[in-house]
Amino acid sequence: MDYATKLALRAIVSGLHHAGTIDQRHISKIVEALVDADEKAGRDNQTTARVSLRQLCMDIARDGQVDCPITHADPPMDWKF
Repeated sequence: MDYATKLALRAIVSGLHHAGTIDQRHISKIVEALVDADEKAGRDNQTTARVSLRQLCMDIARDGQVDCPITHADPPMDWKF
């Protein structure tokens, strides 16, 4: 996922939240879906896109003030690009 796409997705969720269209319950569901996508990708599928997905999930959770089970986006130490 490129940086512009990540920013756009984050802005969409944030804008909907600030407009009152979605609330923390909806944001929690979005975060759950992103966590599920990350888990499906699995550790063996370490790509820059996956790291970006993890960061997007954490950013959306933080912006919406909801909990996120993903605590870091850094790839494992043994990961090679």
